[in-house]
Amino acid sequence: MQQYQAAKLSFRKDEFMNNSQTTKKEHYIPQFYLYQFIDGNNELSVFNFKTGKLFKTVPSKLGYKKYLYETEWVDADPKCGKFILENEIEKIFSNYEGEFSTLLKTIKRVCTLTQNPNALILNQKEKKLLFRFVINMLIRSPYNMEILQLNQISKDIEESDLMQSLRITLNEMGIGGADSLALAAQKKAMLTEEFPDSFPEQYVNSLKKIPFHFFYAEEGEFVTSDLPALLGDDLTILEEDKTSIYFPLLPKVAVIFGYYDKFKNRNNRMTVIKKKYVDKFNKKFVSKCKEYSYSVIGKDMKLIKQYL
Repeated sequence: MQQYQAAKLSFRKDEFMNNSQTTKKEHYIPQFYLYQFIDGNNELSVFNFKTGKLFKTVPSKLGYKKYLYETEWVDADPKCGKFILENEIEKIFSNYEGEFSTLLKTIKRVCTLTQNPNALILNQKEKKLLFRFVINMLIRSPYNMEILQLNQISKDIEESDLMQSLRITLNEMGIGGADSLALAAQKKAMLTEEFPDSFPEQYVNSLKKIPFHFFYAEEGEFVTSDLPALLGDDLTILEEDKTSIYFPLLPKVAVIFGYYDKFKNRNNRMTVIKKKYVDKFNKKFVSKCKEYSYSVIGKDMKLIKQYL
């Protein structure tokens, strides 16, 4: 497949000799995003579904897993080190996050109580960034990485002629570890936008077809989670497409993707909502968190307790 051409046969042995220091803590929820939800003491209120504990913490201590995106060398020359191209995906995500952070600042500036309700919120370039942000948040979580089986080579690659040639070539070079290399290439193709027609790019193109709408909380605030873009199953969605996504972008702003009759002419626009509707959104969001994420996150501990 085209996106797996990172595993070409023309590698030099010294390209694999990587002795750099690996970042152990790899975040699946960006720090810049979590900082939007800190309180006056620069802390987050968190409820963990696994432990049942409600506690305070700082963004750097939340939403990470050790070596989450790394691929270990197996049956390879020990001089290659422990991981293939250490922290490569983490660094790519860091570049994306710079763009996503700028987008969030734009949304925060535009979405206010004084915003013209009929004005478009994002331009074409900004819309594309929003779609990329949503997909990035969806696929990089440990939960969805497991569903996508990113830590095992797909059968069609494993049995391909390219893999057979790669195994022979790398063994002859004294490197070995062909299956590990293919797994790393597959993971990069599934998680990042670095290949033509990549997995995220395909999903971004699908997301473009789904209407989206911004909510501004006149009263109250939105809570979020360590999987902030959540797939929904609203009964109000048209039968031909049941896709919906809830994404609290800021304490005061959330975006929802879906085919809602009430908002069919409100694509890329904002509606100011009262507290009872903020509560309704939060309750729906928290109910989904129980299925797909590990924690509910917000500014106010009392607010989180309310939705539990």
